[in-house]
Amino acid sequence: MKLDATLRCLGADRVIWIDDHFNETPPLLAHMLVANLELTEACAFPEFARAFAEDTDDADPAGAIQAVLETLEQVRRDEMTEIFLRRQQEAEGVPTRELPTGIFERACALLGVHEDDRWSFQGYQAKLRTAHADGDGGIAYIVDLKDTDAVPGAGKRGLDVLRNLAGLKSKATAFILTHEATIAEEAQRETEYQADLRDLGVLSGVPICVVSKQRLADGDIENEEMEEVLRVAVKRAGLRKSVHEVLVRAEEEVKASFRGAAEALLRVTPEKLDDHVVERGYQEGVSELHVIERALTARMSQQIRTMFGHDPQVRLSIDRLRNLRAVPLRHISDAPDPDLTAFRKAEIWEGEELINAAFAPIACGDVFEIDTSEASTKTVSKRRFILIGQPCDLMLRPGKSRMPQTGILIPLKVKPSRDAPAARDGEADEGAVKSYPLPFTLDDEALVCDLREAAPVQLSILDLASFRADGFVRFERGQKAVTGLLPGQGEVFAAWASKANRIMPPEGEPATTFDEAARRNTQLTFAASAVFKHVAHGTYEPGTTTKANRVTTTTLDRLTWRLRRCGRVRMPYAGAILDRYVGSISRHAFDLDYMLDKRAAPTVVPHAPLAAAAEAGGGA
Repeated sequence: MKLDATLRCLGADRVIWIDDHFNETPPLLAHMLVANLELTEACAFPEFARAFAEDTDDADPAGAIQAVLETLEQVRRDEMTEIFLRRQQEAEGVPTRELPTGIFERACALLGVHEDDRWSFQGYQAKLRTAHADGDGGIAYIVDLKDTDAVPGAGKRGLDVLRNLAGLKSKATAFILTHEATIAEEAQRETEYQADLRDLGVLSGVPICVVSKQRLADGDIENEEMEEVLRVAVKRAGLRKSVHEVLVRAEEEVKASFRGAAEALLRVTPEKLDDHVVERGYQEGVSELHVIERALTARMSQQIRTMFGHDPQVRLSIDRLRNLRAVPLRHISDAPDPDLTAFRKAEIWEGEELINAAFAPIACGDVFEIDTSEASTKTVSKRRFILIGQPCDLMLRPGKSRMPQTGILIPLKVKPSRDAPAARDGEADEGAVKSYPLPFTLDDEALVCDLREAAPVQLSILDLASFRADGFVRFERGQKAVTGLLPGQGEVFAAWASKANRIMPPEGEPATTFDEAARRNTQLTFAASAVFKHVAHGTYEPGTTTKANRVTTTTLDRLTWRLRRCGRVRMPYAGAILDRYVGSISRHAFDLDYMLDKRAAPTVVPHAPLAAAAEAGGGA
């Protein structure tokens, strides 16, 4: 794709460049040099030797310097500009050299920047207003970050230009050109400059696209390399602009869809609210506001999906993204983007700060980890388990008992690396059936559900995690019910308050009275494999008081299973794990094939449609 076609994809038919390099006239160049007299004197321009020698407090250095500049040819003034800017770059310690006049001229020619559209920072505000009044949706502004009229290290004048564009509600595209960033640092600088403009609002300004001067300085201005550099810059701006436009439109849609949903919910009569919202939530063991949450999210999600499918402005942004695919971008880093990672995690994972703090009942997909705060598990390596079960069976309905009263607890293990030893004959197929790699990562780890180690688990014990904001599966002596528990949870808590007093030794007696019968009453898992050895049974831990780093910590007498709920895998991902487990235990098994010749190669029976297609085509 040619550069002019790339600009058309961006929607730009005019490019305006604002840069102190265009201080070409004697008055403008003199203004820039006088603003930094010490730097100008350090440049040792022979033409100014007399002006500096005669400098006094009453003298007019600007007038003297301008008078000298007016006697010089434009070529010499351009040379002096380059020398001054290079000296300023050295003074500020920036990583990229200042661009020479030849590169500016070549870039302006490729971008079609007319002479009248090459602005200095002097008087740019009035010009912006004029351009905006004529309609600036098709304008792309290239703006130098720094204005050399200011002293070294002063503010970023280029960001002031963006502020002015935001104040005008401009639809233009803006590039920030800077030698303060290398190519690898462009994205980082975009984030920083966006933070500098945070007071404008996230979507109130124009999207920022940073172009490092290194892109232009390192290229060959006489061949297609510079055109490719500019195409890449335009594509990066196109990506920013498209996403920005869609988000602006989505913000409007979210507000409108919320208002529509709110108005609809407020039209529901109190009688219908009581019958279909409050009472149904109570009976099914969910929050009384569960239906309200579903109604809001369903309406807003539906409206946003409709917007993405039909809105004309969104369709234009999609077309731009599609057309710009022809311009490849070189990946600077293979590290995953933290914000995209967070968005993906929000689709998959409910954090403990939500489910534990809200005292949410246990559910299919809850993940538990070894509680290393207990003395017996302080040195145990990190280990996690996931609870699965038919979602309706796991729910706590008031006045009713769960049927069944057990779920399945599956160990989660880190997925073996590619460098791990290969499985022996026959083990690979069995392992594929009895292990399920999760289709996502948690804490940057690829995990596998080890279905071979899955064990039935008592749900009433795991319920203990839902009574505590810290998610520990434990019950402390004298523990009181927190406010906010659902009715079904309250009934389970009351049962535990009575049961715990019978199991725990009387206060003050040694733990040795926690006998075998007590262990049977606290059995969590019905499996004896090593993976569950720390959590299979509850244990009694007496309270302690410790002091470390001037901080006193007190723990109460407690029954503990050395587990803590640390989050929840959301649906449909938790449901997929349940399906895989059910499939693994319901697979057919056949009696021993005593006629199998292990020395013969296995017979492969081709899939019928594929075999027919191969035969019709004359072979594979």
